[in-house]
Amino acid sequence: MALKKCTSLIISDEYSNMIKDIGKKWRNDLKNPINDSKYKDIENTWNVFIKNWASKPNTPLLIRKKDNGYGTINIHNTGRKLIPVDNSPAQWIFACVCNGFIPPENIEKALSDGIIPVAMVLPKIKDGIEMFRGKLDKCYNTQTLDWYLGHKIGVGLNKKMLDCTIDELKEHFIKFMSPFNMFVVPKDKRMRGLADLKDFIEQQ
Repeated sequence: MALKKCTSLIISDEYSNMIKDIGKKWRNDLKNPINDSKYKDIENTWNVFIKNWASKPNTPLLIRKKDNGYGTINIHNTGRKLIPVDNSPAQWIFACVCNGFIPPENIEKALSDGIIPVAMVLPKIKDGIEMFRGKLDKCYNTQTLDWYLGHKIGVGLNKKMLDCTIDELKEHFIKFMSPFNMFVVPKDKRMRGLADLKDFIEQQ
C-alpha cells in the first residue's frame, strides 16, 4: 500500500483521549511530587514570593531567553535589570518547594552567591561584562534528581526581551517562576515525551 497524506480523519479522538487519561492518572498519582503534603504546604508561599519579586523594580527579572548570553545583566528602558536564563531557576524553585524550603530573603545576594542558578552552561566571562554565575549542577534542582520540569501555560517570548514592555516581562516572569504553573514527569524516556503533549499538559 502506498503512503498517503495524513489527514485529520486519521487522527482519532480515541488517541487524544488516551493521552488525556494518562495525564489525569499522573496528576493524581501519589508518586507525583505535587501530591506530597510538604509541597502543598509551601507552594503558595513561593507563589506569593514570585509575585512580590516581580513587583520590586530594583530586583532583577529572570527572563527565559538567551539574548546577550545567560547570566548577563541587561538594562530595560525602564531601568529594570533583566537576566537571560534557561529553565534552571524554575527547576531550582520546584525542588525547593518539594523539600519545604522557604524563599531567600535577599534575592540579589542569592543570585550573586550562585544559590539561584541561571543556566546549565554559562558563557565565558567577558571583560567589563557584569553577570551572575549560578550553575544548575551546583544548586538543588529537579534534573539531577531525574525529573523533567514543564510549564502548564507556555512561557516563551516571541521577541527580544529588550523589545518587550515591562508588563510583558513581569507576566512572563510570573508564569515562568511560579510553582502554580509547573509540573514534573520522570525523566525516563518512557514518560519524558508526554510533557510536550498538549492533551497531557492540560490535565496537570
